[in-house]
Amino acid sequence: MWLAHAGNRVDADDATTPRFRPEDVPWVEGRLRRLLAALRPTGVVSAAAAGADLLVLGVARELGIHTEIVLPLPVEEFVRRSVADRGPAWVARFAQVLPDGSTAVVRDLGEHDDWYLRGNDAILDHALSVAGDEQVLAVAVRPTPDPDRPSATDDFARRASSRGLTVIDLDPRSSS
Repeated sequence: MWLAHAGNRVDADDATTPRFRPEDVPWVEGRLRRLLAALRPTGVVSAAAAGADLLVLGVARELGIHTEIVLPLPVEEFVRRSVADRGPAWVARFAQVLPDGSTAVVRDLGEHDDWYLRGNDAILDHALSVAGDEQVLAVAVRPTPDPDRPSATDDFARRASSRGLTVIDLDPRSSS
């Protein structure tokens, strides 16, 4: 079995509606560790944005699970737009899971305004391709969807469902 993953980025300091608070990072990381340890997938396919993406990739590597990183932009541009704005600690996490940019599958979708949504299809396409005959489960780290404020992760879950994949939701908000 393979996991295709997408998740909310950690909230910016000025976020008005919290989706994934920085203080919940250890809690989410623990939930992802327990999930991956229980499922023991062959591999995990994800982007590497600051937040759930980098957490799931880090946990997978820690557990010896193969990772495939699919980026919707060239590496430097992706880091600038999806990692660096959340601070140097996230850039360091990115460097740990992707020490050599050549190990990422890059789909340069930057000519599209919705490159981050099109990236969801790139992740799903890649997961289905590398899985071969193995099952693919989709894991979405997101709060309960708000129809008035859909996220890119909501889009990922919708696209995965429309392909017939089972979607596992993990809410990044701790009860505290």
